[in-house]
Amino acid sequence: MAANRRALRSLQHFQEKCPHAAWVELELGHIRNELICLEDKLFQTKFHAIASKWTRLADNVNSDFFAYHKGVHSGNCMRQLQREDGSITKDTNEMRDIATTFYKNLLTTQQFSYQQIQKRKSVLDCLEHKVSHEMAESLVKEISSTEVRAALVAVGKNVCPGNDGLSPKFFLEYWDDIADAFTTTLQEVFHLGRMPIEWNEGMIYLIPKVEGVVDDIKKWRPITILNTIYKVYAKLLAIRLQPFLPHIIHKNQTGFIQERSIFDNIFMFWEMIAVAEETKQDLAILLLDFEKAYDRVD
Repeated sequence: MAANRRALRSLQHFQEKCPHAAWVELELGHIRNELICLEDKLFQTKFHAIASKWTRLADNVNSDFFAYHKGVHSGNCMRQLQREDGSITKDTNEMRDIATTFYKNLLTTQQFSYQQIQKRKSVLDCLEHKVSHEMAESLVKEISSTEVRAALVAVGKNVCPGNDGLSPKFFLEYWDDIADAFTTTLQEVFHLGRMPIEWNEGMIYLIPKVEGVVDDIKKWRPITILNTIYKVYAKLLAIRLQPFLPHIIHKNQTGFIQERSIFDNIFMFWEMIAVAEETKQDLAILLLDFEKAYDRVD
């Protein structure tokens, strides 16, 4: 790649002196194409060559995630909060009201008018259908007891239980006794397309995003501890979807897809800067940080 870039610079220098030499422009085009191919291969392989175990696991809310925050933020608590006017309150009841109002607004589904829904539908109707009949049949087939147990194992034995106080370890220990009832419950929910409201209940634990005294409610990250049955159902659906996601989701979406990583975008950023500098091209980069990103998919 370095040799190609040196050749590219030499030809560009020669072109400045002899602007009417047609063969130079043709050779420049060939070298640029070779560079693009090489840089694309480098982008695809660089992350996998140097990524550490931590970067591979960093996207997941797992034991490493909680161990990190426990060490960094040990002893931190919510001592004070800002009101809307910027003033500070240390009153426990008022702080509770501020947090409740903020998260209620944050986690509430946005309501759309009929006109907005129709506009969305008109856009979605123009998209190419990528889910084949074979994929659809695999996704909507009857839930089996084997699938449920596999999802239960995938969740992990010792994850924190929700309001019901029952961890996956409990269900695995007594699986022979509860397998039929557990599977039947998930099958009914799957067919109806609705979950009991109790499944969506959870305990929200707040983790500060920064160190020290944090008085801005927006700088607290909410982690919701849900019931095990909800986790198992979500994991079961995720396992079904996983094989098809690379074929459905565009390659530019690098986060939360197996064998892809959000760190790929960092390397793309570096490569774009390097190419712009080498070829003396203007480059504009736009960073968008979506508030309530996960909930905006609805």
